[in-house]
Amino acid sequence: MKQNKAILKMAILSGSILVATAAAINANIPGMAQAMPEQSLAMVEMLITIPSLFLMVAVLTSDFITRKIGYKQTISYLLFMCSRIKIAVSI
Repeated sequence: MKQNKAILKMAILSGSILVATAAAINANIPGMAQAMPEQSLAMVEMLITIPSLFLMVAVLTSDFITRKIGYKQTISYLLFMCSRIKIAVSI
């Protein structure tokens, strides 16, 4: 039972971190643009735009996905996909 509570806390924390990173990155776009002068401002702004678009799609489709595969699998799947997209954008 204790292990399930720890896993639940980690899942909630993971979801919160993924959502909160968008705001943290958004606030630092000017500084990031200065730190990477070889990149255009549009490329730096993509760091926030693409994950935010995926998050919007995930929110809109999560009800349908939840009905098909269940809550736990939906959360795991969406956390995995959101983290993958953030990693892919930053490469």
